[in-house]
Amino acid sequence: MTPPVSPEFSDRLDAPYELAKARVAIVEDNEIQAAQVDEIVREGGYLASVFDTATAFKRSLRRETYDFLLTDWFLPDQSGIELVRWMRDTRGDTIPIIMITVRTEPADVVEALRAGADDYVSKPVNGQILLARMDAIRRRIYRHEALKRHWVVGSYTFDNILEVVTYQGNPIELTPKEFQLAALLFENVERPLSRSFLLDIVWGHGSHLLTRTLDVHISRIRSKLHLAPGQEFSLIPVHNYGYRLVREKEPESG
Repeated sequence: MTPPVSPEFSDRLDAPYELAKARVAIVEDNEIQAAQVDEIVREGGYLASVFDTATAFKRSLRRETYDFLLTDWFLPDQSGIELVRWMRDTRGDTIPIIMITVRTEPADVVEALRAGADDYVSKPVNGQILLARMDAIRRRIYRHEALKRHWVVGSYTFDNILEVVTYQGNPIELTPKEFQLAALLFENVERPLSRSFLLDIVWGHGSHLLTRTLDVHISRIRSKLHLAPGQEFSLIPVHNYGYRLVREKEPESG
């Protein structure tokens, strides 16, 4: 039997890694331009994955979670516009999408935005502009709760300063990593999150080797926070993907 991971050790495992703001998918078939955008977003604190076709990106969605999609207009297998429409209409995905392209005519911008893109950046890419727009979208959409001292989801109250969760008025003792993992899950209720996404955001870049640590922490917060079927929230595995926090019922009125 594999020995358990001690909480003291597993909570220090992030030391060699830089924590990421979010995970970004870059779809760009030009190697030079893809490398440029990849460097920009990484220097801005994001974790990037590069794909040279829309098909390769779509395939990755079977196992990965992304917070942003940056896509070129011209791709070898389909247009960026078609990819945006597929994300919005066929897949129903709400992640922010930024088009990066040489097409800058007003009609092109309108077409991209109407197809479902959230923003539009022209080539050659200005790194400061791209990062400023990504950061603005992130503040508006993702992890906005992290900017607050206290925030509430159902019967759970999170204190980001003390890193304490209160459930039905009772404080729950969590380690720092357990708190960060719980906060990430509660910020993404009903959204399936891949194992590598959870590891990257909570433990940092390169944490793909620590999957057993994730499972240990999932088990702990499931028990400590009462995340089981029949409770207010349930933390369930997603086969060959990761985990999803599901709202089972509304909190009982006091």
